[in-house]
Amino acid sequence: MIGLIVARSKNNVIGKNGNIPWKIKGEQKQFRELTTGNVVIMGRKSYEEIGHPLPNRMNIVVSTTTEYQGDNLVSVKSLEDALLLAKGRDVYISGGYGLFKEALQIVDKMYITEVDLNIEDGDT
Repeated sequence: MIGLIVARSKNNVIGKNGNIPWKIKGEQKQFRELTTGNVVIMGRKSYEEIGHPLPNRMNIVVSTTTEYQGDNLVSVKSLEDALLLAKGRDVYISGGYGLFKEALQIVDKMYITEVDLNIEDGDT
């Protein structure tokens, strides 16, 4: 199963200046419940915003410029390479925009959370 998991504002913003533009207690609960024990695929900027591998799941970072390695952390050059590395496990694509756009044609399920905010000057 390939899932896409995203939170967006009421005006469809998912990012601003490379960051998630809100901090809402409990908003990450569904993300954590879905992804724990599975594979999370994210782009370099999404990984750098988090700053560390997410615990209790395999983290695959798609980047053509930076390599990452560590416990439950590996980097690859493409989404295709990431999916091959996941070896049939449940996969959740968690951003950013470029990976979302690339994955739209192959995802089995989308998990979209709408945050009850309008974000001005969002760039993603």
